[in-house]
Amino acid sequence: ASWEPDIWGKVRQNIMVNKEKAQASEAELNSIRLSMQAQLASTYLQWVVQGFQLQSQKESLDNLQKSLQLTQNQYKAGIVASTIVDQAQSQYQSAQATYTDMQLSQVQLQHAMAMLIGQPQDQFQLSRPNILPSLPQIPVDLPSSILQRRPDVASAERTMAAANAQVGVAKLAFFPDFSLGGSLGFK
Repeated sequence: ASWEPDIWGKVRQNIMVNKEKAQASEAELNSIRLSMQAQLASTYLQWVVQGFQLQSQKESLDNLQKSLQLTQNQYKAGIVASTIVDQAQSQYQSAQATYTDMQLSQVQLQHAMAMLIGQPQDQFQLSRPNILPSLPQIPVDLPSSILQRRPDVASAERTMAAANAQVGVAKLAFFPDFSLGGSLGFK
């Protein structure tokens, strides 16, 4: 059996280093969690806004289709030239391509949200709200001490504390180690 007394405080210092590193890791985890939550909120807001834009684009597409039909009827009646019909056809096809791109973007945003919350994409369903959500107003008189609660700042602070404690461990390495040992046996 052997025992090493902690005369110079090396064990205590190593415990402090590991404690600070564990707290830094916890703060990094909180930072990652907060970042993912912010990304989810941002993606959701983009999805909602894109939904309203998609609805507006659909109405525009329907109006362009009616305009195209009217222009084609006017051409058949001999009122307008074929270039006007071609121009209306081009506008309608351009709007249709934009609408298709917006639909694809809407699906991609929904898939991104499903990934962020860890759900299969085929099981994740959302219904678009009837009105745009209002964002909270941030007060102008927030104290600067609120920055200390940010996970990335806390992680950096704990990492610095661990590095400082590690300096203490390195200084204590210059001191000699003592150990007491004993043995017991039978003959």
